[in-house]
Amino acid sequence: MKKHIQNIITILPILTLIWITGCDDKIDGFESGGRYVVGSQEDIASFNASGEIYSLIVSGTGVTDISSLNVSKVKNITISETGIETLNLPSLSAITQSMIISDNPKLRSISGLPNLKFLNGNVSINNNDSLSDISGFLNLKTFIGTLNIVDNVSLGEDIPDAGDYTYGLFPVKFLKENNIIDGTITLSNNHPGAATDVALIGNMGGDNILDYTISSSADAEAFAPSNDTVNNLKISGSGITNDLLIGMASKFKVVRGTVTLENTSVTTSEGFFDIIKCLGGIVLKDNLSGGGLFNLNGFKAYTEIGGDLIVENCPGAAHWGSGTCFSQVTNIKGNVRMTGGQMANNAFSSLTTVEGDFEIRNNNEIDFWNLSEGILESIGGDLIYAENSKVNGLAGFEKIKSIGGNVNIERNGSTDPSIGEIPDYSVPGRPGWCLVKSWIEDGIVQSTANVTLSLSTGDVIDIQNITSCGGEKTSYTINGLAELKQFTDAADPDNKEIVQNLIITGGDITDNDISFVQTRVSEVRGTVTWDGLDLVTTTENFFEKFTCKGGIIIKNMPALNNVNAFKGYTEIGGDLIFENCPNIPTAAWGVGNCLSMITRVEGNLEFSGIQTDISGVTFSSLVEVGGDFEATDNNGNFWNFAGMNIKSIGGDLILRDNEKFNGLGGFQALESIGGDVIIFDNGSDLPENSTSNQVGLCLIKHFKDSGIVSAAAVISLGTTSSPVDVNTLTPCE
Repeated sequence: MKKHIQNIITILPILTLIWITGCDDKIDGFESGGRYVVGSQEDIASFNASGEIYSLIVSGTGVTDISSLNVSKVKNITISETGIETLNLPSLSAITQSMIISDNPKLRSISGLPNLKFLNGNVSINNNDSLSDISGFLNLKTFIGTLNIVDNVSLGEDIPDAGDYTYGLFPVKFLKENNIIDGTITLSNNHPGAATDVALIGNMGGDNILDYTISSSADAEAFAPSNDTVNNLKISGSGITNDLLIGMASKFKVVRGTVTLENTSVTTSEGFFDIIKCLGGIVLKDNLSGGGLFNLNGFKAYTEIGGDLIVENCPGAAHWGSGTCFSQVTNIKGNVRMTGGQMANNAFSSLTTVEGDFEIRNNNEIDFWNLSEGILESIGGDLIYAENSKVNGLAGFEKIKSIGGNVNIERNGSTDPSIGEIPDYSVPGRPGWCLVKSWIEDGIVQSTANVTLSLSTGDVIDIQNITSCGGEKTSYTINGLAELKQFTDAADPDNKEIVQNLIITGGDITDNDISFVQTRVSEVRGTVTWDGLDLVTTTENFFEKFTCKGGIIIKNMPALNNVNAFKGYTEIGGDLIFENCPNIPTAAWGVGNCLSMITRVEGNLEFSGIQTDISGVTFSSLVEVGGDFEATDNNGNFWNFAGMNIKSIGGDLILRDNEKFNGLGGFQALESIGGDVIIFDNGSDLPENSTSNQVGLCLIKHFKDSGIVSAAAVISLGTTSSPVDVNTLTPCE
């Protein structure tokens, strides 16, 4: 973050108070809003904007007090790398898109926000080493969006909850408990003793939160925890009955770690798991008395499991369907293992994410045929689906988008024709092995994963001989408005189409016309190409409305002035090319917008013919380009990429014919360049040796000497009239 902001100010060195316009005439109701960057106390003193503004960036170690800023409503505000100790903005009442407070080493307190009542969008508070007080957010009345509080090493050492919501992370707890915040909260890498879950705030402090092991009826009766929160709780032994378990639930409120119920006589989860709050894992194992634990309905209110969910060798444990048992759980942060029980097709009907392994094995007690009501999308570890004697199809896995580990689907189904095997190709209600082939071809399963598939007899399935479900997807070329209307008129919104490649051209297509593509398309596997769409001004209502898994090529579009549909993109699965689109605002909207969240481009990254600002902010998150990195013929305010931290370029590095380009800032972190290096005929004076404001061509000499560039690579530096031999340069220090 700090380098991104530095770059904004470096580009405009003469005037640090800036009002930037030109991206939009009207932005979400801000008719006259501006974009401002302030970098010193003098700027603060002379700041005369008031009321509603679009964007305010405050950055500079000389900025120590911004309380005089008469700003009441702002869409985006960034406060980064300042000398502020206490953040006071008494006039601020509303933020409508984003707030970033980062890299302020002296900031101790965010407490002076007495009138901040409304917050809508994303809030990021990160890397403020001295920060310990965020009580200014206690005045909020409405907060809709995401809150990320990470890497603030002094913030939030937990203490027992004493009702003082001004301390540490307690303001977050207050917002959550009072239903003020509606959205995702991330707490990570703050004080070593800080909570990482809102439910843990106030429950971690002190030395009296302990692990307990209960292994007899006497232990259960004597159980007397010293706090209403315990860490890990293991309960075992045939002497543990329902009554004893329910009696224990009256003695505490929260389990911070894992609850284990093993080899007991317990037959019901109700009266215990619905009374205490389990923040971590749940392990139910070898509970066999009376036919085994059979009532899982104590979990019917759970929407998340904070660790492993293991139900192993509890043959009576039955999943009763929608609204009961685990059917409301949407996310499991650990492993899932369900073995030797009574599974049902709707056991996990709400589950979308498993962060560890997902194992369903040896569930043969009742008619468990599949997980047909499942909507699972992501498995962080292995998928293990094995030895379920009636499973004869892969229903429930159709929505899978990622599997992080191996795939083992073995010995399911039966040779009995009344049951059958998983088929090669899908039949009604029974998705076949072709689904697994689709996972492999679409990258849902990693290329390094082991995929083991077999029939009930153990006979191995050769997935190479099976075509993916649905086969090759259709590609479309749409030329002009008439063909576009014909394409969108055929849409079935309830059955959107996955297409291979999509090319759209035509000077008579408008923003409104192209927005209707989303009614027909849910995903593009290959490349999306826009070419010569003279009237289209925005990427929004198109690229963010469906999934683009491959490349994106946008060229010959003179009116395009909005690329903010890509602000949610972190990876491009093919080429990313902008050619002859002179008015796209790649840098002016700042971090979190436009192209700034992209970390990886699998193919080539090329942009040429851009007349607006380009800077390190443009690709502030970019780490890797698999192909060429090329910037040519860009003649706006494109000075350098200072603030970018790219590490790998698989192909050529080409920087050519850029009128104002004057330095190699942004490339210092490179660890490998796979092809040639061409930095040639750029208009400004790009020095051979670095200065305080410019990284010189000496960086390329460093790359060559250190092997970052191959010895066989062609290196062309300088200009036509004054070429530079890389061998004459001294490496940058």
